[in-house]
Amino acid sequence: FGAVRTAERIMETLHKENYILNVKNWHSWLECLCRNRAVDEATRQLCIEMPQNLQPDVECVRIVLKFAIECGMDGDVRSRVQRYLPNLWIHLPEDLKQPYFP
Repeated sequence: FGAVRTAERIMETLHKENYILNVKNWHSWLECLCRNRAVDEATRQLCIEMPQNLQPDVECVRIVLKFAIECGMDGDVRSRVQRYLPNLWIHLPEDLKQPYFP
């Protein structure tokens, strides 16, 4: 939980300084959120915040889904990506579109 707070402060500072995040920065930010059990927030960032600055890519979805599967949120993540990022959804590989059954 402390790591997320630190990362949030860093992101706030970068935003105040008008720093433009590149796709690698976004990958790191999404993974940080997910590793700290904030998959819902990572999904929100992916679907709503990120597109305001930079077009999300397949790797962004892959990162969030990897952690979403672990906590049973993959259906919700897929649904939100399909709804909010339809242009990305159509380009996702089939393995990311299909439900995961262990």
